[in-house]
Amino acid sequence: MKENKRTIGIEQYIPIELINNTILEYLEAKDINKDELFQRMLEYNKGINRAKKATNSIYSIMTKTSSVNKALLRNFTVAFYNQLSETEKNIVAMSLVCLRYPFIFDTLTAFGKLFNVQDTVNRQYITQTLAATYGSNRTLEIALDAVLRIVVEAGFIHREKPGLFSQGNLLYVCDFIKETWIATFFELNGKKSLSVAELEYEPALSYLNSMEINWNETKILVTEEDFANQVIITRLKN
Repeated sequence: MKENKRTIGIEQYIPIELINNTILEYLEAKDINKDELFQRMLEYNKGINRAKKATNSIYSIMTKTSSVNKALLRNFTVAFYNQLSETEKNIVAMSLVCLRYPFIFDTLTAFGKLFNVQDTVNRQYITQTLAATYGSNRTLEIALDAVLRIVVEAGFIHREKPGLFSQGNLLYVCDFIKETWIATFFELNGKKSLSVAELEYEPALSYLNSMEINWNETKILVTEEDFANQVIITRLKN
């Protein structure tokens, strides 16, 4: 029986800057004005149809129900969000984007696995890795074009030259932003829990500078002691 491949979903580049601006609007109004968003999108993309598709993508990114989305509204104000560094804002944006389009998270995971053993990764390897899950076709190539622009813009990876990439600088962020990315990992990876010590070995989490967090003040994650194995484990809050 033929194996069903996963759906890619994303079709084109979505500007991280515009996602960050939309997050601010969402924090203020708890909703998105699609007409205004479309007009702003036209500043990045002059094609009407492409702008409409990208507008719908951002709208769905912002309104998807997830632990990160709920935490954003519960813990952020506009003033607090504005105090975050550009790197921190980008991670929040990437969390929301990945939760809507897991293909992007899978792309970062594929890169992370190679960055653990070598300095640069070529696009051909990433394409072959993703094809095993999503199928080898033109849709994959188009999506990867868009996704590579997004993850480079967000600072996760660096384009050395056409087709060759290296890891960007380690992302130094506050505890809550680390939590946001770890929560994204749990939602998309399928793992219910991990020991705190194991987190640093996960490829998708290797972009952060460390897994050091004040676990007594977490907002999205919860920790508990595994007495049998004598470790502290963490998972998403129920």
